[in-house]
Amino acid sequence: MHFAISRFWFCWILVLYSFLAFPLQGEDATSKDSIPVQIELVSEETALQGGHPIWVALHLKMDKDWHIYWKNPGDAGLTPEIEWKNPDGFSVDTAEWPIPKRFEFNGLIGYGYEHETWLLFQVTPPQTLTGTETQLSAKISWLACDENSCLPGTTPVTLKLPIGQGKPSDQAPSFAAARQLIPQKGSGIQAKAHGDLIEIKLPHVDSFTEADYFPEEGSAIDPKADPLLVKEEGGYRLLLRKGEQEEGKQPTSLKGVIALYPNGKSQGNAQAFEVQAQVTASDEPIALADQDGKPIAPFAVEESSSATGSFLVAFILAFIGGMILNLMPCVLPVISFKVLSFVKMADQDRTTTFKHGLSFSAGVILSFWVLAGLMILLQAYGKSVGWGFQLQEPLFVAFLAGLLLVFGLSLFGVFEMGAKITGMASQHSQEGLTGSFLSGILATAVATPCTGPFLGSAIGFAVTLPPLLSMLIFTSLGLGMAFPYLLLAFYPQSLRFLPKPGPWMVIFKELMGFFMIATVIWLVWVFGAQTSALGVVMLLFAFFFLALACWIWGKWGTPVSSSLAKKWSLGGVLLLALIAGSLIYSSTSPLVSAFASGEPANAVVWEDFSEARIAELERKGIPVFIDFTARWCLICQANHLVLDSKGVSKKMDEMGVVRMKADWTKNDEAITAALRRFGRNGVPLYVLYSSTPGSKPVILPQVLTPDLVIGHLDQLEEVLAEND
Repeated sequence: MHFAISRFWFCWILVLYSFLAFPLQGEDATSKDSIPVQIELVSEETALQGGHPIWVALHLKMDKDWHIYWKNPGDAGLTPEIEWKNPDGFSVDTAEWPIPKRFEFNGLIGYGYEHETWLLFQVTPPQTLTGTETQLSAKISWLACDENSCLPGTTPVTLKLPIGQGKPSDQAPSFAAARQLIPQKGSGIQAKAHGDLIEIKLPHVDSFTEADYFPEEGSAIDPKADPLLVKEEGGYRLLLRKGEQEEGKQPTSLKGVIALYPNGKSQGNAQAFEVQAQVTASDEPIALADQDGKPIAPFAVEESSSATGSFLVAFILAFIGGMILNLMPCVLPVISFKVLSFVKMADQDRTTTFKHGLSFSAGVILSFWVLAGLMILLQAYGKSVGWGFQLQEPLFVAFLAGLLLVFGLSLFGVFEMGAKITGMASQHSQEGLTGSFLSGILATAVATPCTGPFLGSAIGFAVTLPPLLSMLIFTSLGLGMAFPYLLLAFYPQSLRFLPKPGPWMVIFKELMGFFMIATVIWLVWVFGAQTSALGVVMLLFAFFFLALACWIWGKWGTPVSSSLAKKWSLGGVLLLALIAGSLIYSSTSPLVSAFASGEPANAVVWEDFSEARIAELERKGIPVFIDFTARWCLICQANHLVLDSKGVSKKMDEMGVVRMKADWTKNDEAITAALRRFGRNGVPLYVLYSSTPGSKPVILPQVLTPDLVIGHLDQLEEVLAEND
């Protein structure tokens, strides 16, 4: 009786354990709902002239306690990347970066900005500009961090400027203030290396109390040691401590920014200039006294622990963090799958259990080695990647979601995957060991987006270490994740505490299927944030074909089915899998990704539908193109790809066509009335108004192609030329 009660409570503990695991990651997901960075593109002048350079700026505002990074992010972080999408003939100079701020967390040094900052760019238009206005567009990829988490994001911005004689805009004073924070070009700066110190001569006569140095590249300077500013006759000396990686060899150059503060770093108002100087070796001792003979204190660098101590702490934290990964909701269904396999092996010999435990652990550890090795390799080539970087690729996210969907359908009993794939390890054969190994790989694949307690600090420290030590940290992480299963493999007698195989296993397996589907929903949400609404629709259709393939295999691909039925079902499964794969691949293409939240990624401006605006444009002789559309109209979404294609957009820009969108996603009486005037009661509808007042508008076909739209625009252009 006691054993039966224990078995009853064991089942309920497993269920409760499953539900309690979700909040461990839910808090992070909730915190990412709000975007901590707001960006706008502004101009110093009100208009554009051909061949006349103007200054524009990205104005970035960060929420309280959040920061973004400088062009050198430091030990960790990601430099903002700006991709310009301007009309042909425009050129944009490199960004003018203001003075950054130093951040320190868990021994890691970063450089960046908080509150707000301005990145200035000089834009030069071509000598000849056509039309009445021009639009500048950019896409900014950024990483924002606070003390607890980091959030990557992408923000598109646009700036619409008329063509003509310009004057200073309302933002001109802000540009003047932003220029005060841009480092000046340094000249006449000398740098000498004396033992472990680098001395820089600063020929300045102003009064300063503190200094800071921000390296733009290289590791010649120890970022943890505050620079020493020494006043001398005719200026200052700045003493920097050489970086640990430079010991035993001489740095040859310095490139960075020196900031001098008249009233301390906390007061700001720094005077900064860029440093790009050759470092010459000197055997002369450095004078550790100022011009008045006052001795200078040596560098005071507070180390939280020795390098060895820090490594051991990170090694232990990685092991603990790896064990906690087993509680993450994305890992739980796969891990539960493995626990069930151990339950099935409770009555088998110890050697079998031992082999399967080692196979599963080998899959986990090898996967961590591969992912960590790729991350280190990409970072060595200058790529800014972090843990879980593969989940930043929409194609990988879609593939993983499809794989977990198939696993979920198997858990529900739609079909049986077999020992080769699921790793249920119910056999003594080598196939069962391969399945256990693949289970370890899958568990690692779905675990990488989770950075539970202790894990973030350990990984953050690992990426700053040499490759060999970094791999040891990730090995500890894999060992921690595999430890519970290694324990069961080494001590199979502990399996006696688990309930014997029975009907409860079927119920528990189906329950895990719901958690597997929940993980799929989360991955679809991630995929949607990376692509577009249309991409998500295509992914869901791919899931439909995958589910249909699983159902066919479950009905006619079973061992009891005839040979002919198996062949036909296999052919159907392969065909449906091919269709699903094509949809998954296409859903991540740049063409489909042109829609983000239903809007074109190239930031073409579409005005809202307005009868009064149409009448105004007609009076001014400006052609108008109206797109009557709705989100739920699939033909409309396909036609949007045509309307936002490069050729069509360029033609409309050349003709100065104003694009107007009549969004009928929700009922709108004004749009309904306009549709009826054109003899329609639904969408899509495409109407092209001539620039000639009183002329009859042209209605385009419901299915568009680039040639068709450009052809109608050419006809309109010919009519306008004849009238002129």
